[in-house]
Amino acid sequence: MSRGPRRSAALRGEEGVTLVELMVSIFVASLVMAATVTLIAGVGRTSARNEARLDQVNTARNSVEVMARSLRSAVRQSQLLSSCAGCTAEPAVVSASGYSVVLYSNLDNTGNNAGPRKVSYAVATSGTTAGQLTEVVQRPDSATPGAGGYQFCTTADSACAARRSTRLLASGVRTDGTVPLFSYLDAAGAALAGSTLSSTQREAIVAVELSLRVVGTSPSARGDTTFIQRVLLPNAQALFVQQQEGS
Repeated sequence: MSRGPRRSAALRGEEGVTLVELMVSIFVASLVMAATVTLIAGVGRTSARNEARLDQVNTARNSVEVMARSLRSAVRQSQLLSSCAGCTAEPAVVSASGYSVVLYSNLDNTGNNAGPRKVSYAVATSGTTAGQLTEVVQRPDSATPGAGGYQFCTTADSACAARRSTRLLASGVRTDGTVPLFSYLDAAGAALAGSTLSSTQREAIVAVELSLRVVGTSPSARGDTTFIQRVLLPNAQALFVQQQEGS
C-alpha cells in the first residue's frame, strides 16, 4: 500500500510547466528580444549619424584648406615680371563676390618657370548643380609672358582644356545669402560691401574670410557643419605700407 502515494508523487513531478508559466516565459523572452533589437537599432543610427557628421567635417575642412592654400599664394602678375606694362595695375584678385572668387596664385611655380595659375572657386546657386563648390586651376597659355603679361585662354577647344583642371570640392554648400562663402576685408578689418567687388575694392583686399557651411546629403546627417577661416593675403604688408605712405 505504500507504493501508491510514492508513484503519484513521482508522476506529479513529471507533469512539466503549466500554460501560465509558458506564457510568462514567452512574454519575458519577447521583452528581452525587443530591448535587444531596439538597442542594436539605436547603435546603428548613432553610428550612421556619426559617420555622416564625420564626412561633413572632413569635406568642409579639406575644402577650406584647399582654398586657403591658393589664397595664401595670391600674387599679382607684375610681382613676377620685371617688365609688364599691360598688367601693372591688375590686382591679384581678378573677380570677387560672395560665392565666387578668381585670382592669380603662385602655385607650383618655383622660380617663375611656369607662370602663375589662374584659380577660381565658385558655388552654384541654382540648377541641378546647386550647392556644389568647384575649383578650376588653369595654367597660362605660355610660360613666356607677352607685353601684357601671362595670357589664359577662354575657349572650349582641347588645347585650352588641357591646361585647365576642374574638381568638385564639396556638395551641399549653403547659398541662402545669410552668410556668404567669401567675405573680403580691407586693411582696417572692415568688410568690403557689394555683390561683386569693383577693381578699386579688389585692390584694397587684405584678407579673405571663408565661411563654408556644408549640409550632409545622407538621411542620417543632422544640421550644418561650418568651418570659418580668415586668410591674410601675401601682399597685405605691402598694401599696409602703401596706404600709410599715401595718408
